[in-house]
Amino acid sequence: MATKWKKKFALLLAAICACFVLPSAKNASADGGEKTPVLVLMYHQLLRSRKSDYIVSPELFEKDLILLKEKGYCCVTSREIIDYVLEDGDLPEKPVLITFDDGHYNTLHYGAKILKEQGFTALISVIGKFCNNSTNLGTGGNANYSYLTWNEIRLMADSGLFEIGNHTYDMHEFHPRFGAKQMAGESDADYTRALKSDVEKLQNILKEKCGVECNVFAYPFGEYNALTKKILSEEGFDMMLTCNEGVSVVERGKAESLFQIRRYNRSPSLDLEKLLQKP
Repeated sequence: MATKWKKKFALLLAAICACFVLPSAKNASADGGEKTPVLVLMYHQLLRSRKSDYIVSPELFEKDLILLKEKGYCCVTSREIIDYVLEDGDLPEKPVLITFDDGHYNTLHYGAKILKEQGFTALISVIGKFCNNSTNLGTGGNANYSYLTWNEIRLMADSGLFEIGNHTYDMHEFHPRFGAKQMAGESDADYTRALKSDVEKLQNILKEKCGVECNVFAYPFGEYNALTKKILSEEGFDMMLTCNEGVSVVERGKAESLFQIRRYNRSPSLDLEKLLQKP
């Protein structure tokens, strides 16, 4: 008799528990689409010799990757995020994307070994003009000031450790245009021609010299508007990276959720451990 009662109680308890599922990082949106929060960290340079809000030491970078693993984060590529949204791909419960902006040589010099040892990959968005100068002027190879050459970018892409993104060919300037931002008084038609010409130039060089077809764009200085997103989408970019801080939520089947990806700038003053404790 007691055994029969225990079985009935176990069945009843199971039925009750089924109604109270623990929340997951993946949640359904109001219209039924699945959503996943993605943490994206933005680095620029890895150096011991200089200090700024855009430089961290190689040792700190390695500690970051170790901490991320300890906190249960799983490194993903931009391709995996895009496939989750646009195709039938999947993402882990706590995905993190590591990004580098500008195309500094020290990303390769120090970063490749650390990424490989810790089992991570990174997306590096390069500025075409700086890489072209480094290649043609022979100023590459110095961790303190060099930008990547086209050949180095090819080697990085082939290594499987790095994805390559577009950070404009020659729009990473303050004047006369602030980044890739539409200028005051500039017509939509003129802006469209200017932006398309610039990004297509870098896309063509990356394809010809590096064997890379990239579909990720990083807004210089984080500047963009609705027309910027429309133009870049028409140019074949599936993901666009901002400088706005926060965690982005990408939604399956919703391409627009990839057009304003938030990133935390990894400055030496950022308390990454505290950040990772946020819900």
